[in-house]
Amino acid sequence: MVSPQEQAQVVAWFNEFKSATQVQRKFRTTYNRSPPSRPTIYEWHERFMTTSIVLPKPKSCRPSRSFHDFKRIQETFRRSPRKSIRSAAQHLQIPRSTVHDVVHKKLRLYTYKLQLLHELKPDDRPRHRTFAEEMLQKWRIMKIFYNVYSILDLSRNCDNAHVVWFGYV
Repeated sequence: MVSPQEQAQVVAWFNEFKSATQVQRKFRTTYNRSPPSRPTIYEWHERFMTTSIVLPKPKSCRPSRSFHDFKRIQETFRRSPRKSIRSAAQHLQIPRSTVHDVVHKKLRLYTYKLQLLHELKPDDRPRHRTFAEEMLQKWRIMKIFYNVYSILDLSRNCDNAHVVWFGYV
């Protein structure tokens, strides 16, 4: 982002050098960062020549969200995370689109995301370990079964096949 003083300096350099490339080089050596693009330099110069002002005209757009509204929305969804955006907007008397933007963009709350994490209990670690050990045991049994099944399948094509089951013939 270029400050208004830097914009004015760029316009002054353009009037002096008459070359956007030289202005870019001067900007890079003076401020040690990437310069504005050539079209931007031309636009700033043209704006200065027509209006005698470097800054763009103020835009007439919607007023930005206030910090107070943001805090109210945040507090509402902290107290009741299951509340709908529509009912929160009606309760707070704030436009629904504003509540939607704050909830999704600032608070990053989504209906399909995990919002709360259950508290871990003292007996959770042994239960997780038991579950993991049981799954590993089932996996080992399935692996042995699959290997025996593969040997049996291969032995169909042989006349004198011997099946080895846990070291026994």
